[in-house]
Amino acid sequence: MDEPTSSLTSREVTQLFALIERLTARGVAIVYITHRLDEVFRIGRRVTVLRDGRHVTTRLLNEVTVPELVRLMANRDLSEHFPKVRAARGTELLRVEHGQPRGALSDISLSLHAGEVLGIAGLVGAGRTELARVIAGADRSDRRTARRRRRRGSTSRGPADAIAHGIGLLPEDRKAQGLVPGLTVARNIALPHGRRLARLGVLPRGCEAALAGPIVDELRVKATATQAVRLLSGGNQQKVVLGKWLAGDVRIFIFDEPTRGIDVGAKVEIYHLMNRLDGARRRHHHDLVGAARAARDERSHPR
Repeated sequence: MDEPTSSLTSREVTQLFALIERLTARGVAIVYITHRLDEVFRIGRRVTVLRDGRHVTTRLLNEVTVPELVRLMANRDLSEHFPKVRAARGTELLRVEHGQPRGALSDISLSLHAGEVLGIAGLVGAGRTELARVIAGADRSDRRTARRRRRRGSTSRGPADAIAHGIGLLPEDRKAQGLVPGLTVARNIALPHGRRLARLGVLPRGCEAALAGPIVDELRVKATATQAVRLLSGGNQQKVVLGKWLAGDVRIFIFDEPTRGIDVGAKVEIYHLMNRLDGARRRHHHDLVGAARAARDERSHPR
């Protein structure tokens, strides 16, 4: 069973575990793959830790503790699993008034300010993803009431319009909606910026690598810019999705289940990256597009 509870409600998880107990009582062997350590101790007898494709250890669960498992998985001690940084609350960047995504939600209102992390919670099917997609312009709302700071009263007519307003979405299903698995890391990062990088509709050789290189280094993606993104782990794939927005002028990041299917060490890294999304860093990454264009022009017109 590979991550069987990733999209289940708590009630459905209980039902699954009851089924597992009945199967094992009948002599059925189960290999249960998960990043959720509470589930390991709840239903497991032995645990095997893998890291970067290599076997680390196999232990009986009554011989190991949760902190020790975390250290073995992450290859380091993690003193704080949910790091939190307080930031000054800035100007309002987003307001949703009585939003009604079709068939999912009704009368949703919220506001978001610079330097703020706004959490939206709910069970599977509660409408969290539908709301995120409406704000990002991927779906239409019955009542167009999502407003952005730059043009008061404006709404997203589609993803391109949302991107122009500085909104970036890290979708729940990164493989199907956030990445093009067959393309390289560099090309995935450069996808939203093609028009700014291109000359007469053509992407000059090397401009994508020039844009992606600093992102790969800073996010510590365990891959080269020329590697196919489908070969990366879940945590590194999520960093690539984040990186393509960091390379531009995004002011509002929408994270939909950002730690689904990634290990405990990568989760902490993602949380730290979210804490570092301040204005100075965004401006720094926005300058990367300019640097990539300069590299493009240098190759097109060498001295």
